[in-house]
Amino acid sequence: MIRLARSLHRAHNRAVEMLSLDAASVATVLGLLAGVLTSAAGFGGGLVVTLGLSLLLGPAPALAIGAPALMLGHAHRVLKMRGQWDGRAARALCLGAVPGTVVGAMTLVALPPSAVWWILLAATLLGVAEFSGKIPRTFGRRMLGPGGFGVGFLAAAAGVGGLLLPAIMLGAGLSGAGFVATAAIASVAVSAVRIAMYGAAGIIDAQTLLLSVGCGVGILFGNAIGLRILRVMTAKRQRVIAGVVLALCVAASAYGTLTAG
Repeated sequence: MIRLARSLHRAHNRAVEMLSLDAASVATVLGLLAGVLTSAAGFGGGLVVTLGLSLLLGPAPALAIGAPALMLGHAHRVLKMRGQWDGRAARALCLGAVPGTVVGAMTLVALPPSAVWWILLAATLLGVAEFSGKIPRTFGRRMLGPGGFGVGFLAAAAGVGGLLLPAIMLGAGLSGAGFVATAAIASVAVSAVRIAMYGAAGIIDAQTLLLSVGCGVGILFGNAIGLRILRVMTAKRQRVIAGVVLALCVAASAYGTLTAG
């Protein structure tokens, strides 16, 4: 596992050396879109950042750049939405999400990039199944813990934990601002563990943190826009947005899987 981690770190360094002003601009734009999506619809931001940067740099650098930036965005939403979250639901979600994140990060270190792309593709197809009603939303709050484990695992291993949130949160009776705020609390916990695990594996360094700053700035501006949109957001509009995001994510993950070396 140590050799794999070092190999992953070397591949990450080669990718970062290729970064330019264009890559920084892309990271900022993706951050902006992520902030708008997650603040307005409750999920989707991590998908945009992960898939967009993965196509440009590969999965491991994308996850390393995205984790600190997304944590900044989640923390900003928590502060902005004080009192709108469900404390009991957030605790149950975090109890499952934290160990799931640890296992997911260990999986990322152990797998080659091509395998991570397959996880991305499988997760986006799972999101399509949820969107089309193949995954029931009748489990209630008893699924918050186990579902949180799945969210944490997919977030750390492939950056797509948000795909499970609609079924879990809506099944627990959370929607609208309550959905967004409660998910943000769990996402802060997941992001913190991701950063710690990625840092221990040598995936995060000063260069990736610089790109994270650009992405994070984009997320903050996107949050401001998305929270305004949330005021007029309806369940029907959220579903339309989810459908568009999922279609684009399936296409991106399929392309990345087919072209991965």
